[in-house]
Amino acid sequence: MAKTFTHNISNSNVTNNFDNIMYDYASLISGAVSIIGCSLNLFLLCVLMSDKKFQAISYKLIRISVISDILSSLAIGIGYLLVSYEFTYDGGVILCRVVLFFTFTSNGVSMLNLCLIAIDRYYAILKPLYQGYHRRRKHIFFTSQILVWMIAAGYTGAIVPAIKVSHEDPTLCDLPDIATDNTIPIRMIIIVTLQYIVPCTSIAIIYFKIVSHQRNYVRPGENTFQNIENNKRKKKFINMLIAITLCYILITWPFNATLFGMSIVRKTAIQAILIYFYKIRSFRQIIHITKFQFYQECNFLS
Repeated sequence: MAKTFTHNISNSNVTNNFDNIMYDYASLISGAVSIIGCSLNLFLLCVLMSDKKFQAISYKLIRISVISDILSSLAIGIGYLLVSYEFTYDGGVILCRVVLFFTFTSNGVSMLNLCLIAIDRYYAILKPLYQGYHRRRKHIFFTSQILVWMIAAGYTGAIVPAIKVSHEDPTLCDLPDIATDNTIPIRMIIIVTLQYIVPCTSIAIIYFKIVSHQRNYVRPGENTFQNIENNKRKKKFINMLIAITLCYILITWPFNATLFGMSIVRKTAIQAILIYFYKIRSFRQIIHITKFQFYQECNFLS
């Protein structure tokens, strides 16, 4: 019996060592991916700041999303690259909380700003109450940014105190109290609601209204050739809006679905979430660049 017990302990140690090695390699790969994400972000930021015509509100909203992604990429990239160093338990807790605070806050800011971009486009194209909105546009922009950062930092700050680490590996972030603390699942559901459900639902509804408007709207005084060219441009515009919206919803769905699932089953899978979440951030920058090229071609931003 003692021999069997010793054999079980040995197998357990081998499994734990294998898991830790896999996590270390995955972390280093994610750290390398951060370089790609940061490079794409910095490129887009330089483009957005290279010309005075990029000072419109919509460009500023995109710029803020890019900056928040850069900050998040740096934080989580440095965090992943530090896993090779020895940390105490308290040091690991601080590292995980700092990295996750910047990561979750940045993701919330990006998603909420995408919602603000959709709202700004809605007023620019459909023009409901346009004069009143246009006069207060700058004031609305600054006020909305304060609210966006407060909301994102607020719900992130609510979950950060629950983040701890494994005693076996102080760089392995975890939510060990999720099964016993009834408030943790509630806080996670709030995060999913505010950073995914509300923005994505709003974006989908707004773009649907814009698409419906563009399909039915014909500029007065256009000749047949102008109508044909305008319809082609309109079709491209509609398809790109749909593609961009679907991309954002689909690439962020697994991350938020996992968070929601964790809150229901009350079991943690935080490392799988972080590795997936970080990898998709680099792909999100490709969508940013695609959007920028599309806006330029269609002269969409004003």
